[in-house]
Amino acid sequence: MSLLVSSYAFHDPVYAVLLAFLTGCIQLAMGLLHLGFLLDFISCPVIKGFTSAASITISFNQVKNILGLHGIPRQFFLQVYETLRRIGETRPGDAILGLVCLAALAGLRAMKSHLPPASHTEPLATRASYLIVWTCATARNALVVLFAGLVAYCFQLRGSQPLTLTGSIPQGLPPCRLPPFSKAEPNGTVPFGTMVEDMGVGLAVVPLMGLVETVAIAKAFASQNDYRIDPNQELLAMGFANVLGSFFSSYPITGSFGRTAVNAQTGVCTPAGGLVTGALVLLSLAYLTSLFYYIPKAALAAVIISAVVPMFDAGIFRTLWRVKRLDLVPLCVTFLFCFWEVQYGIVAGVLVSGLLLLYSIARPPLKHPHRAPSSWTATASAASITRWWWGWQSCCRSCASTASRWPSAACRTRFSEPCWLQTWKDSDISPAGRRQSGAAERSRGAAGQPPSTAPAPARARCCPRGSSSEAEEPCGAFSGPRLLTRAAVPDSPEALCRQGSAWQCGGEMAGVGE
Repeated sequence: MSLLVSSYAFHDPVYAVLLAFLTGCIQLAMGLLHLGFLLDFISCPVIKGFTSAASITISFNQVKNILGLHGIPRQFFLQVYETLRRIGETRPGDAILGLVCLAALAGLRAMKSHLPPASHTEPLATRASYLIVWTCATARNALVVLFAGLVAYCFQLRGSQPLTLTGSIPQGLPPCRLPPFSKAEPNGTVPFGTMVEDMGVGLAVVPLMGLVETVAIAKAFASQNDYRIDPNQELLAMGFANVLGSFFSSYPITGSFGRTAVNAQTGVCTPAGGLVTGALVLLSLAYLTSLFYYIPKAALAAVIISAVVPMFDAGIFRTLWRVKRLDLVPLCVTFLFCFWEVQYGIVAGVLVSGLLLLYSIARPPLKHPHRAPSSWTATASAASITRWWWGWQSCCRSCASTASRWPSAACRTRFSEPCWLQTWKDSDISPAGRRQSGAAERSRGAAGQPPSTAPAPARARCCPRGSSSEAEEPCGAFSGPRLLTRAAVPDSPEALCRQGSAWQCGGEMAGVGE
């Protein structure tokens, strides 16, 4: 966001403050008009690609502070090149302190995750020790920074400083004043209209990019912690923050992935965490800026790296490959473009997701149900109690599943429609056949006769593709594909193949299923 604002504000603070005010007004208007639904097009693959790429870029962005390097560019690829080229300039003090802080943060986080809860029946000493360990693990970021600051202060007292420190921070709060609606130049004054024309499309790009980046971060942590966000609420919050911030010389703001990750790792669960953070920032700017001088940059980098590394989700690539491979396209596009710029990666992912959505709407998968030419159509129940078997001269295999109401696609492509649309009028599968069979059984029961055990007669149309649909012959009376009814199905594939010249199987025999 900083680079985006600087490009549209021409590296001028006056333009940046006015851009913050106008950005806030636009975001407030969008929130009042309930336009947050537009952000629903940021799909899960886009979020996962963004978070995975952001965890890598932010982590590597802090490597220069771990190594104590200066003058490293912000662009990721140039950053990687310069870091590797100048790795020989690493400061040992910063590297050792950074690695120690990383190890301490990882150990405290693992300790908290494996800490068993203490019950009320345990002794007081056990519960007190549990509370101490839990507090240290929860406040690990503050403890590590405090420890590193004490180490740097001790080196400062000895007259040597092997660490890179944060340095001096201006003390006090910025004055409250109206945003500048004009700019004084040596040769005159630039009016408000001219400043707006100079910013041009930045008035649309900056609000949208700030909003998209904020919502992407919010959705990433919402999916991780199992809660939902309200985009309209985010619009209103960002709008108010930008408008009020412009009165204190702020430039347009957006969500911070690193700071949000630190909050999440610390255990912040409600928006009250923002109040605490804001109060601490105001208190620090007013009274504690002199203490920040001794905080090593390597310790701050270790805190950020420890917070963002767990956000990398390598399993999402394997999951989408197994579940829906088409979603890998927006995931990979977002992931790769985010190495260029985060906002460009999100926009590219949203565009690709939208194109895939439009394609699925324009060409939905259609299924044409086939109906029998007779008045009765086969149903799922009929298919579930009827086994359709297709025999071949060279092999024996099943051509239809009992769980499906129609034969398989391979069956339909090999035989003409009347061959696999059976009418079974004489069997107990058709409605007429069931009525006749039921009436016969009731008559036998009324006469005191036992139920009939004879198999119901069945008639099958057997015709290879291209022959007449009216040519009805007993299965096995001619060479080629044949259809067996349930009553005629042998007990095993071997028995099916031993039925003589009508069912001669040779070579490789496929399994016969139901």
